[in-house]
Amino acid sequence: MSEAQLALQAQRELAKENLSVSVINFPSWDLFESQSKDYQESVLPSHVKARLAIEMNSTLGWERYEEDHGDVLGINLFWCFGPTIQGLGRIRFYRRSCYVQSKRVNKSLN
Repeated sequence: MSEAQLALQAQRELAKENLSVSVINFPSWDLFESQSKDYQESVLPSHVKARLAIEMNSTLGWERYEEDHGDVLGINLFWCFGPTIQGLGRIRFYRRSCYVQSKRVNKSLN
């Protein structure tokens, strides 16, 4: 399951609680940063502070997009890779984590 799939599942769960969440698939920092500032603002509006980046790898670098009130959900186990990282649910990477973390980020602004 990809990060986007997890985010979309969490979005559906949050919608049941009347929380509106946008999901953005962000496959390339370089491509995003090569776009105009207007485009970047349309994708990541500066007025939206509750942000959660979901990365099934290292969280390194995502802090530049999650702003002051956001967070990054990821796996910072640099020694785990390939077949070693089986059963991501055991390392806290599953739908419930995305849902709970999204709610926490949202509540930090209220």
